[in-house]
Amino acid sequence: MALAAPAAADSDSVIKVLANDGWTGPAATAIAIGQHICSDIADGVEPKDAAFFYSAAATNLCRH
Repeated sequence: MALAAPAAADSDSVIKVLANDGWTGPAATAIAIGQHICSDIADGVEPKDAAFFYSAAATNLCRH
């Protein structure tokens, strides 16, 4: 079952959750990544598959 994106975006809440878990990167980067994830979910990507897609891309598409 796919999760729908929230009705109203709340960037401050996302940044707070990430910061409370140790995120120290730029807020703009976190929001951009979050918006990409929301687009993926809206396009039908199941949240449970996120780690699989991330790993496949990191291993096969990204230059290290």
